[in-house]
Amino acid sequence: MHVPSIKDIEYMVEKNYSEDEILRAERYILRMLNFDLGWPGPLSFLRRVSKADDYDMATRTLAKYFIEVTLIDERFVAVPCSQVAACAHYVSLRLLDKGPWSRAHAFYSGYFESELLPHARVLLELLAQPRKHRAIYEKYADRRFLRASEFVHQWLAKNSPEDLLVPTRGDYLGMVEFTVKGVLFDMDGTLVDTTQCVEQAWHALAVSHNMDGDALLKHVHGRPCLDTLKAHFPVSCHTPEYAHEFELRIVNNTDGVHVVPGALRAVQSLEHNKWAVVTAASRMWATMRMQQAGLPLPKCMVSCDDITRGKPHPEGFETGAKCLGCDPRDVVVFEDAVNGVVAARAAGATVVALSTSTTADALLSAGAHYVVRDFTQVRIADDGANIVVHISQ
Repeated sequence: MHVPSIKDIEYMVEKNYSEDEILRAERYILRMLNFDLGWPGPLSFLRRVSKADDYDMATRTLAKYFIEVTLIDERFVAVPCSQVAACAHYVSLRLLDKGPWSRAHAFYSGYFESELLPHARVLLELLAQPRKHRAIYEKYADRRFLRASEFVHQWLAKNSPEDLLVPTRGDYLGMVEFTVKGVLFDMDGTLVDTTQCVEQAWHALAVSHNMDGDALLKHVHGRPCLDTLKAHFPVSCHTPEYAHEFELRIVNNTDGVHVVPGALRAVQSLEHNKWAVVTAASRMWATMRMQQAGLPLPKCMVSCDDITRGKPHPEGFETGAKCLGCDPRDVVVFEDAVNGVVAARAAGATVVALSTSTTADALLSAGAHYVVRDFTQVRIADDGANIVVHISQ
């Protein structure tokens, strides 16, 4: 990247600030950063995504122009540097007609096409107004930069930006993409992995009643605590008070409790009114576990306290969909237990199962549409109107 001189910066700010004021501002910024300038910027990420095109010079030069243009618009301030680079490379690829956004591009950039389109729209809007970035435009009109800005200006004069905003649907071999209106998450084993402490507690309780603890563990996941107690333990354990006391003993044990990989990114990618938690646990249990794991609490939570029939009955997921204002057939459910998969399928939802506590074969046999290891194989993009779910298998 061409580093502007102090005279260039004076010109860019139209001489509203003197050379001394600019240098003092620079020194202040460096002190605030503690001179730590090692954080990767968009160009670092651009180098990585450029691997997908064998470092094509024209594509990279055009993308660099786009990255500099994003600096003048506040709408890109909150966009991660990696996404700015991916968006710039995507628009460059499309303008030069170099092919679709392929699986290689998604791999090296970390973004699917649908995640880039909203930012691409803003970038094209900026490019159509070169007067707003005159200094950058003139810089990239130079032969050293392949007259990139002039090429873009001529292209936009002859073509509609909307032509570039039609998804290319590149070669996503091994990837699945579908659209929904809402997302329902199970909690235990899906967002928060509590398998270790939960199984230890149930195993110990079984042994204390002279039962086979290993055999019991096949039946405890994905169902309310009280239902399990009634199904497998003596009558003395069948009261709500006993179930509550047992849950308190478990929930106060945080050993082995952690966020399922990728879960935080998954929930943060959605607006608050687009996702809910549907859990077989009590509201107290679910709230404490999510807080212990550092996850945001949903606007809508359906616990065993809110319904009369737990999983595998579909009531919980039907209630969750209603809370989001969706038909159950328009939501995707993320589950880790057989009972939850059966319940979600009965509700009519698309089911993505996580093999965190149950084998993939068992989840598929229960009716899961897709099985993933965890959320690192899932990408969720909310474009406002729809939610696009990408699954890498």
